[in-house]
Amino acid sequence: MKHQLPLVPLALAGLCALAGCGGSDGDNTPAPPPTVVKYGIGGTVSGLPAGASLTLANGNDTVNVAASGNFTFPVTVPAGTAYAATIKTQSAGTTCQLQNGTGTVGTAAVTNIAVSCAPVLLATLPFTPAPQFAADFQGNLYLADTAQNLVRRLSSTGQLTVHVGGAPGAPFVAPDAVGISRAGQLYVIDHPTDTSYRVRLAGLDGTYIISAIALPGLRYHWIAASAAEDLAAVDQGGASVLRLNPKWPATVIASADVATALAGTQGAASNYAPASVVYGNETDSTLYIADSGNSVIYKSQFRGPVTVFAGTPGVRGSADGAAGTGKLDLTAASALTIDESGNLYVSGAGGVRKIAPNGTLSTPQLAWGTPALDSITYAKPLLYGRVQNTLIQTYLP
Repeated sequence: MKHQLPLVPLALAGLCALAGCGGSDGDNTPAPPPTVVKYGIGGTVSGLPAGASLTLANGNDTVNVAASGNFTFPVTVPAGTAYAATIKTQSAGTTCQLQNGTGTVGTAAVTNIAVSCAPVLLATLPFTPAPQFAADFQGNLYLADTAQNLVRRLSSTGQLTVHVGGAPGAPFVAPDAVGISRAGQLYVIDHPTDTSYRVRLAGLDGTYIISAIALPGLRYHWIAASAAEDLAAVDQGGASVLRLNPKWPATVIASADVATALAGTQGAASNYAPASVVYGNETDSTLYIADSGNSVIYKSQFRGPVTVFAGTPGVRGSADGAAGTGKLDLTAASALTIDESGNLYVSGAGGVRKIAPNGTLSTPQLAWGTPALDSITYAKPLLYGRVQNTLIQTYLP
């Protein structure tokens, strides 16, 4: 007797063959696209004065900031995206500086862009200081109050106190200038009589040294100290610079010493009128001299020749340019200062000029504009200026 095979399994097998059951070779469903993780770009703003604001930009992406605190640009981006944040605008009367503004986004949000701000107006003083003032790296300013025989201290928050002097037996008589060394030693020029000038030392803690260094000359108003505590003092009355070194006899840089540097130019040694001096940075004993008579800046190595470093001798102007092409317009009140990178800044008619270490002249755009400055000084990260009894400040671009 013959048995018939069941038909159902065979029928199912046929259906599976038609439908592609039991395998993935025929599955054409596309895989979902990978998820792109995006990250924010931002940081913090500090010191923004009340009522002030600024706009930050990263390309076409901008964010408005109206108070100190955290900020984030609206657009998020994937890892590997380059960014370059800048300060697009800031309120008048406010100065700001941006750090850590460039980089490439990694696998986390960027949060380390730092914007520091401060008011341009630092203080209005109840007295008019002597021409030269000094700044330490805590943002404190030291100013000579000639009439009261003392040196005053203005804190970074605008608090004015007596630093040293003023009491009976005070160490200063009619102080005319305050300079500061890299080590934080204050050098104060005063004059007990109309024809007697000297240098006395004071610390940042308010102590002072009784002994003084006599300055032979007519009318001193500016002093500079090198990293090795070499001194240079400007005698405007005698049109000379006195250079003091503890290991060598004092030397004088007078008109005869600049004659060679001015030979063949429109400048003249007879017009030599030093206004201010500054030493180079750290291990650099180079002395820079601002000559308002010939409107140039000289470079003087110790016991070496004097050469023209910036400006065109005898030709005044505001042209920027490489060494030998740029022009300065210096005055008797022109003040020299130097930053930590070796860039010089000098005040004069028309504002502050910058001289790079290679002698290139430029005109930085500063938050305080172009006031008629009586003096300037620098302590990282701010440039300070004085207009009569008003003190102002700005970050450098």
